[in-house]
Amino acid sequence: MTKKILVTGGDGFIGTYVVKLLSEKYGSDNILSMDNHTTYLDLIPREELTFLLTERQKIVGVPLAYCDINDKKLVKRAFDMFKPTHVIHLAAFPRAKVVDKSPSYASETLVSGLLNILENCSTVEHFVYISSSMVYGDFNHPISENELCNPKGTYGILKLAGEQLVKDWASRMDKNYTILRPSAVYGQLDVKDRVVSKFFEAAMKDEALNVHGAEQLLDFTYVEDLAAGICSTIETHKSFGHTFNMSRGSSRTLLDAAECITKIVGAGRINIQSKHPMYPSRDSLDCSKAYELLDFTPTTEIEVGFLKYYDWLK
Repeated sequence: MTKKILVTGGDGFIGTYVVKLLSEKYGSDNILSMDNHTTYLDLIPREELTFLLTERQKIVGVPLAYCDINDKKLVKRAFDMFKPTHVIHLAAFPRAKVVDKSPSYASETLVSGLLNILENCSTVEHFVYISSSMVYGDFNHPISENELCNPKGTYGILKLAGEQLVKDWASRMDKNYTILRPSAVYGQLDVKDRVVSKFFEAAMKDEALNVHGAEQLLDFTYVEDLAAGICSTIETHKSFGHTFNMSRGSSRTLLDAAECITKIVGAGRINIQSKHPMYPSRDSLDCSKAYELLDFTPTTEIEVGFLKYYDWLK
C-alpha cells in the first residue's frame, strides 16, 4: 500500500527538510504539508519569516494545506481529501521564548492543536510526534529515554504533555505511535533568534559573541541528520510504540561552539557571561536505541555543520 504522509509544520525549519526527503522517496503527490505560516506573535521579524518561507518553499515542492491546526473545519477537510496513512507532527514553535511570552497562546498549538490533529487520525496507521529534549529538564550526563522527565519551563512541560496525549490516543484507538526527542537543532533556513544563529550574526558583524555559561553543554544536531532520522521512523515497524532520543549524541560546550564560529568567520570576540537562569543545564542524549532500531546514523560534527550553515548565511 502506498504511504501518504501528512507533515504538520511542513514549511517550518525542520519540516522543510523532512518534506524534501519524503517527496524524493515517495513522490510529491503522496506528501502533504500543513502549515499556517505563523508570525509567532511577531517575535520573529516578518521580513525574516517572509524570506525564509520563500527559500523553504523552493525546496519543499509539495502541496500545501494552508491552515491552522486548531481550525477544525479546515483540518478535517484536509484529512478527508488527502486521506493520510501517516502523520508526522512538527507544528510547534522555533523558540521557547515564544512559549514564555504567551503560554496560553502556545498551549493552543502544543495541546489543543495536537488534539485536533489526533481527532482526525481515525484512519491513520502511524503517528510520529516530534517532542524535545527539554522534557528532561536539568541533566548532567548522557541521558536515555528511560530516565525521569522533569521539565523546567512551560515549553518542556507542554511538550511532555503532548507525549502523554499521543500515548493515550494510541492506546484508546489501538494505533501505532513514535515519539522523538531532538536537541539543539541548527542549520540552513533557520530563524536568527537561536544560539548558533546569534553567534554567527555577531561574528559576521565582528561583534561580541555573548556566551551565557562557557561550560554549558548542548548536543548540537545538524538539521539534515535529524530529518533523515525522522523519516526513518515511518520506514520500519521497529519504531512503533517507542520513544527515541534523536540528536548528534555528543555534547559540546557553548564556548566550543563560539570558538568554532569565530574561527570559521575569522572575526568576532567571545564575551563570557553567567548562565541564563531560565534554561536547564543539559548534556548529550543517549541515542543508542535509535542507532539500533532505526539505523539512525548522524555524522555531522559542528565543525562541518557550522561551515555549511555559514556558507548559506553568507
